Amino acid sequence: MNPKAYIAFLFAFWLLVASAYAQTAAEYFSKGCEALDRNDLYAAIADFSRAIELEPNYTQAFSSRGVAKFHERDLDGAISDETRAIELTPDFYEAFEARGFVKYVKGDLDGAIADSNEAIEFKPDDYKAFDCRSLAKRGKGDLDGAIADDTRAIELKPDYYAAFNSRGTAKLYKGDLDGAISDFDKVIELNPENNLALYSRGIAKEKKGDLDGAIADFNCVIELKPDEPGAFYSRSIAKRKKGDLDGAIADLNSAIERKQDV
Repeated sequence: MNPKAYIAFLFAFWLLVASAYAQTAAEYFSKGCEALDRNDLYAAIADFSRAIELEPNYTQAFSSRGVAKFHERDLDGAISDETRAIELTPDFYEAFEARGFVKYVKGDLDGAIADSNEAIEFKPDDYKAFDCRSLAKRGKGDLDGAIADDTRAIELKPDYYAAFNSRGTAKLYKGDLDGAISDFDKVIELNPENNLALYSRGIAKEKKGDLDGAIADFNCVIELKPDEPGAFYSRSIAKRKKGDLDGAIADLNSAIERKQDV
């Protein structure tokens, strides 16, 4: 084989190997996504890591591994992976969106807002980024800003119950009890076993003086989460206001027992 033909052969062989590795990385990424969908986080992280080993600049694999690490409660690891995804692809809005939410969970509200702003700049209809920004704004006390962001998220995706839940909470904090109840009603319509919405609606009803309605909602929460002390405590308050002191004391004792078990 003459030198030119040999070089051509080597080049073709290199392309073939590179193609095989790229396909293998994609296959590992696909497996990782399937594992993440079924909440097998250990397998998901392993598959995404393997994809990254084979293709070190695999933006989506870094970002998806960050999501898996977040669900594993490895918040710093999640931020590191999303940051690497952004370094590789600076306009990858999903990584800004995901990193912003991790920062919100860590309590870095300004960082969460900044990342959500970036996500929205790159993708103006990113309803999840609007919802994340609303959570951070509510955490900073900007209730009007939070309500505005969740309203925009709902406009973009009318069945996104998380935004109704978040907006309802902001309205509850503002004292707009009817507005809060309306939003929680929508959450429960879309997701009937959403214990957070049921609990929050119970709080709003109790504040409005609808004690029977509040107790009914707290009953539902207790059926869904029988080991959660908060619903027992809040139901004890409603029962006390109704004059059912024995029921209130029993619920308060149940709350204390469950609190001690935590």
